[in-house]
Amino acid sequence: SCYGGQIQGRLVLDEDEKVRAKKLGITDFSKKYNIDDMVKDEPTFKDYAIEIFQFIKDCDLAGFNSNKFDIPLLAEELLRSEIDFDLSKIKTVDELIFLDLMQDLLL
Repeated sequence: SCYGGQIQGRLVLDEDEKVRAKKLGITDFSKKYNIDDMVKDEPTFKDYAIEIFQFIKDCDLAGFNSNKFDIPLLAEELLRSEIDFDLSKIKTVDELIFLDLMQDLLL
């Protein structure tokens, strides 16, 4: 969806998945679901925050463009969940830097 738009989704299921979905009470396979429908009754980030923190607390983190998006988002969500995640205590590697270096070498 675009900025300001409404996220929608539709189930795309094979026959085995339709059988399982019917057992869960899903009968309208052409229904468009909005974001509230899709997350209704699902746990929030805060429900898993302590477990996530325990998993990553002694780790260095790496990813592609992660220093500008993933890691700040993770830190913010942990802080919103009242868990003090101190970015100054971990090392991060943003693999985007390697793409930038390769492009510089190829020019």
